[in-house]
Amino acid sequence: MKYIKGKGILVGTYNENDLKNGKDKIDVLNISKETGFNYTNNEFVKRNGKIVGIKIYVCKIEDFKI
Repeated sequence: MKYIKGKGILVGTYNENDLKNGKDKIDVLNISKETGFNYTNNEFVKRNGKIVGIKIYVCKIEDFKI
């Protein structure tokens, strides 16, 4: 796992179905336990100007963005 300054460690990229089924929450919990990082940053994934997913990162408090 590689830590990206200003973002954190990429947990994964999730679509609407993944979010509805809670896959993102399970993955964040597992990576948080593994790394000890308790904060998340999000980045929208767009195609043709439409949001089609979200990238979720776990991070240190120093890199957490509101």
